[in-house]
Amino acid sequence: MAEEHDQNDEVSVVSRLACLPLFHSTLQMVSAVYSEVKGSNTLLGTLCSVAEMGVRSVGKAAASRATPLLERLEPQSE
Repeated sequence: MAEEHDQNDEVSVVSRLACLPLFHSTLQMVSAVYSEVKGSNTLLGTLCSVAEMGVRSVGKAAASRATPLLERLEPQSE
């Protein structure tokens, strides 16, 4: 239940950030440049893909290790 609540909070925060004009335009610009760089060269595309997988792995590991701490702090933050 707490995980579902956290995911809903995360989605709403991301949605709210994405609606901010400055954040939205910056995100679009960075995304376009990244896609262009990734597609411009096969080697760069491969390196970017490997980096993406690494970031996802680190993110998942950090989230799984932080979950017990966050669950412990959640009652105090409410």
